[in-house]
Amino acid sequence: MFKKAQGFYADFLIGLLVLILITFIFTQTIIDLNSREDKFQELANDGTAISNALMSQGYCPTGNCLNDWSNLQGRVGFIKEGKIQLDKYDSFTQLLSTQEGYQTSRILLGTKNDYVLYFEFNNQIISEIFGKVNDKSLINTKESIRITRIIYYNLDDNGQITDQGRIVKMNILVFGKERSTVSDQVICKKADDVGFCDILGDLASDYKKDCCVSWDLCKNPDGSCT
Repeated sequence: MFKKAQGFYADFLIGLLVLILITFIFTQTIIDLNSREDKFQELANDGTAISNALMSQGYCPTGNCLNDWSNLQGRVGFIKEGKIQLDKYDSFTQLLSTQEGYQTSRILLGTKNDYVLYFEFNNQIISEIFGKVNDKSLINTKESIRITRIIYYNLDDNGQITDQGRIVKMNILVFGKERSTVSDQVICKKADDVGFCDILGDLASDYKKDCCVSWDLCKNPDGSCT
């Protein structure tokens, strides 16, 4: 009788823990979906503001765009009649060449989030990647949005004005500063400590995977996160 009571109590505790876990994951998922929707709208607003600015002629009060923009004067932009203005384009890319200049560009563009800029033709990147990083693989976030504008790319392979231009995509990729997660570190650690990772995987496989990727917890026996 005593052993049956013990077994019933243990089953009851396991069931209760599973119920608590399910409730927490459900609540966190709803909160995460709402926050992601808000973040997506913020990224979209920033992307639209950046693309609209860059598609403009820009303005430099003294005629020295790099100096003016570095001192937060004028308006950033380098497109006129759908074509690149080389002097303003060079000033903008030079501004982005240093971390301080990049942060200045964010103020001028009025964006809260980080961004990169690059040009694409036939699904191939034909320019350097300018902005927060110079390699898209270095962007580590689940929250990003790409704004694409079509322009007449009138630069040759040496970055000089040419008559033999082509229609290309100007891509602005806007992204959050920190990688977002779908999991909570405390829950992942508890599941890992008490051996509930398999149950967690059955209930929410993406959640378990993110425990592994984000917090190095609930790994598979071979050390993988798949």
